[in-house]
Amino acid sequence: SIGQLVMALCLARATELEAEIIGVVESLNNTSENLERLTEIESAIVNETSGSVDLTAKTLSDGTTYKAFLESMDISVSSNTANSSSEQLITDIEAKMDSLNSFSQQTMIDLQSLTSKRDQSYDMISNIIKSLYTTLTTNSNNL
Repeated sequence: SIGQLVMALCLARATELEAEIIGVVESLNNTSENLERLTEIESAIVNETSGSVDLTAKTLSDGTTYKAFLESMDISVSSNTANSSSEQLITDIEAKMDSLNSFSQQTMIDLQSLTSKRDQSYDMISNIIKSLYTTLTTNSNNL
């Protein structure tokens, strides 16, 4: 019937939206992990008492050196960071963190939109099932 066809289409759409939602959540998790790593590196630089940080010697919990991670985040660094370049590096890290935070906020808005669309698809399926049930019940009562 037409109701069953519309319900199948809504279910297919809801399934597609679920896949998109999973991708967005994974993106948010990745961004969150990158923010944590940047915070760790920034704290290490700020708390360094000797005035310079060897970015190739220090590593993150996954074994990646600070320098390799910063370069993967498009932040240029030298191996040893002296006081003047430490301040610039901190500024660059904070700018990247701000950028990631803005990206996260926009991604959260996208996630809310996708979730709303998915919920609408499930609501439509529910309404169709309810309508079909009402029709079947009416037909049964008429017999």
